[in-house]
Amino acid sequence: MRLHHRDAIERAVGIDHDALAAVGSDSPEKRELDASVLTRADAFVCDTRAQSEGNGELKAFEGGEVPFKVHELGRVIAEGQRLRLSDDTLTVCDLTGTGVQDTAIAGFALSRLVAG
Repeated sequence: MRLHHRDAIERAVGIDHDALAAVGSDSPEKRELDASVLTRADAFVCDTRAQSEGNGELKAFEGGEVPFKVHELGRVIAEGQRLRLSDDTLTVCDLTGTGVQDTAIAGFALSRLVAG
């Protein structure tokens, strides 16, 4: 189910929100967010651009120009990029899932759990 109704969009990306994450079991047939939500983003982060174009939110712009810079999650973390430039910055994150990242997250969560 895509978020597309104007009231729902305003609640999701309203003044008190600074991030919106699209997560789920992605496939070529579906997206979580309407293109109108994506175009309001100041920053867009995804696992990999190719994966988001095929199975994620970037499918909304298939055959056209993406109206924002696409940041890949691994590079954002590795380089310590700061995408939040002000209190009004809206970041949309499209996590379609990659095995390596899922494994790293699970390993981190397990180490925190074991450490107490």
